[in-house]
Amino acid sequence: TNGTYVNGVNIRGRGLVPLKDGDVIQVPGAFEAVFRSR
Repeated sequence: TNGTYVNGVNIRGRGLVPLKDGDVIQVPGAFEAVFRSR
């Protein structure tokens, strides 16, 4: 697998990663999304 990235950092093996408003979540070759809190 390509792994999952938050703000360009591979988060594999890090467990739960808290997201902040504006964080970019990426799965290379699949999608990119920006987290927005309400």
